[in-house]
Amino acid sequence: MRRKSGDLSDRERPVSDMLEQYTEKGLSPWHMPGHKRKAVLGGYWDPVFKRDLTEVSGTDDYHHPEGVILRSQQQAAEIYGVRYSHYLVGGATAGILAGVLALTEFRKDRGKERDEAVDTDSPVFLVAGNVHRSVQNALRLVEGEGILLAPEKDPYYGPVLPETVEAQLNRLKESGKLSGVAGCIITSPTYSGTISPLAEIHALLEKEGIPLLVDEAHGAHLPFCKALQEYSGIHAGAELVVQSLHKTLPALTQTAIIHVNQPVKEGAGERMDQLNRILKDKLSVVQSSSPSYILLASAEEAVVWSDEHRKEFDAFLLRLRVFRDRLREKLNHLELVDHSPVQDPSRIFLKAPAGLGEWLQRETGVVPELSGSRELILISTVMDTEEDLQHLYEALLMADRFVGESEEQPVGQPAGQSVEQAEEQPVDHADPDTPLPSPGEPVPEDIYVYPPGVLILKKGDRMTEEARDRIREEQAAGRKVYGCSS
Repeated sequence: MRRKSGDLSDRERPVSDMLEQYTEKGLSPWHMPGHKRKAVLGGYWDPVFKRDLTEVSGTDDYHHPEGVILRSQQQAAEIYGVRYSHYLVGGATAGILAGVLALTEFRKDRGKERDEAVDTDSPVFLVAGNVHRSVQNALRLVEGEGILLAPEKDPYYGPVLPETVEAQLNRLKESGKLSGVAGCIITSPTYSGTISPLAEIHALLEKEGIPLLVDEAHGAHLPFCKALQEYSGIHAGAELVVQSLHKTLPALTQTAIIHVNQPVKEGAGERMDQLNRILKDKLSVVQSSSPSYILLASAEEAVVWSDEHRKEFDAFLLRLRVFRDRLREKLNHLELVDHSPVQDPSRIFLKAPAGLGEWLQRETGVVPELSGSRELILISTVMDTEEDLQHLYEALLMADRFVGESEEQPVGQPAGQSVEQAEEQPVDHADPDTPLPSPGEPVPEDIYVYPPGVLILKKGDRMTEEARDRIREEQAAGRKVYGCSS
């Protein structure tokens, strides 16, 4: 167990320590992977290859852990205060797929226990309108039906409110279809940082015995921030919570984690144990049988580091609060948006003209997460120092002056037109090089913008004028729209 000087943490790093100890043994590998842990390619690859192990004697079995992976995941569950935690090497997408598969089977098993004839029916899920496209893919796998929970105010970035969930539950009761609901799936925080009131939503669902799966991919930092903990799906009691560790914690891209929560009702532990057994089986279906131990070690290190540095997260939020207040006071043409009911302050969401992201990168070196047709999204994490935020502050003030003073407006906005005027104008979708189905025609495949991966239309939906406008709008802003020719 390694500790920093002055570190009083008793947390272990079983996977990371195993990698170090194993490589020091100098064993002769007559097994995968093909690089044989040798210095072959040079550069940064050599130390990576040296620690790139597979599931051989002395390591552990990812899908049936009994050693270091099991101990590490048990420690992660203790850190998060949940019943079970499972590292994901296929990103949050793997967690979403496995979660939907698990809830579908869980519903069937629970239905049999209650003598409900639901095992032959297609599963039904209450689904937020701004979920990641992986949710739609998961519904296809289970041949399930998604009942829309329309986000408030903004279809892409808005929250789902309890009254919306309650209204759908009442409709299902009236139609006699409530017993067919396998779960509810909500993205919180959204890509722009909007947080839904999950505790209230879970309370409504829990009364009806409907599990809640929270796609918290963009909120892996929430449990470690004292001021934000209550907004995590874990605190809300959601049965399953998926987090992308790599999005907001110090972890390698592709690392994530899924939690099976503690039961809300007393005596419901057996129910959660049953869900976990099913989930483990589904994780083995959607993930590799040969996981990267480097990714597993990265996930472990990110969780332990975050637990050991909770005070740094609190200091980070204080830096952000000061930054946001200063920025809001100085902006004249850009608008710093705070979504309601709750905004994750680490997502810097600006109402901005199209094309500003390219200008920002070119002129200031600041690369935003997303530059949309009407918005700019930047992500801050605990790794950002005061100096980093000061650089961003100065860059955004330059951008603000550019928008207000430049005669040649950013791409996608006519010269002399304000952001507000641009929003009021109809979108010109005369582009013969980009064929789209006519209004009323079904689309042959999913059409979505990535990032963030939210669907505009799913396969089989009929094209609408509104959807065509949105597609043209995003293309004009330089964003990638997949599922249609361009």
